Amino acid sequence: MIKITKHFGEEDVWSFFNSSKDIDYIYLRDHKTGLTYYGFIELFSDSGEKREIVLGDVSVYKTDGGSYLYDVPKVYLSRDEYDITIELPIENNEKKEEENE
Repeated sequence: MIKITKHFGEEDVWSFFNSSKDIDYIYLRDHKTGLTYYGFIELFSDSGEKREIVLGDVSVYKTDGGSYLYDVPKVYLSRDEYDITIELPIENNEKKEEENE
């Protein structure tokens, strides 16, 4: 009778995810370069073949091993949609709850 779905309308998942008010800082893994960027989303592109994103207050790490490389105020990335992965960090409160269990 009532079909409940995770479909949310005309907007694609890229726009929906990056527009979420619940998202602050992210990890963006660049599969082409082997780098991981930790920063907050300032701007992102509409859907298309390329995914463009501007991150602010960015720390850059090697994806393999996680070694810290450098900090920059902003970074602009333009990649094919399958060349990046965005992850949300575990919040401190969630970490503390897991440690106490």
